[in-house]
Amino acid sequence: AMRSIWACHYEHVHDHHANEDAIMTPSMATRINLPAKLTTDHEGLVARMEGLKVLFSSLTNAAQLNRTWSEYKTYMLPHLFEEEQIALPLLRAFFTPAEVAAMVGKILGVGKPAALGSFFYWFGSADPNAADTASVTDASIKAATTAFMAQEGIPWFVWHIEFKGYIQAYRDAMVINAYALFRGVPPSTPAPCFGCC
Repeated sequence: AMRSIWACHYEHVHDHHANEDAIMTPSMATRINLPAKLTTDHEGLVARMEGLKVLFSSLTNAAQLNRTWSEYKTYMLPHLFEEEQIALPLLRAFFTPAEVAAMVGKILGVGKPAALGSFFYWFGSADPNAADTASVTDASIKAATTAFMAQEGIPWFVWHIEFKGYIQAYRDAMVINAYALFRGVPPSTPAPCFGCC
């Protein structure tokens, strides 16, 4: 379960950086003098991730992760905080909602399924910082995602042909494994989400 969670996280963070470096940062740089630290931090994060990748490949006990994971967390959390407290307010101040929607559209076009699925999955949580997924339901995910789709002018059928599959990819890679770890049980076989709708 831990290796599966790590693999999903690893892919997600690389996908996030790729989207920032190829889409968001160049667009924002046309109007904003962004602090270089927002992108140069990626090098330190990637170096720490590579160290964790090696540890996960031969992991026999979670205690082996303590020091390296703590260093990674100490580096990652301030970086995410800076993105949320500096980059996002600047984006909202200097770009119209339509311009942001165009950037988000590009990300939706190139993002990895599980990474995109995490975005929609956590839309369904009343507390997106919660570690336990018990409060996230199919109904809450669908309601929040369809509201996002309406806001962004995304046609209804995209729910069926793309977004539902992204959420399932995230559940298969991350949620069932996190659920198992929290409860101390083996991961279950992934069940399809959302039934027929």
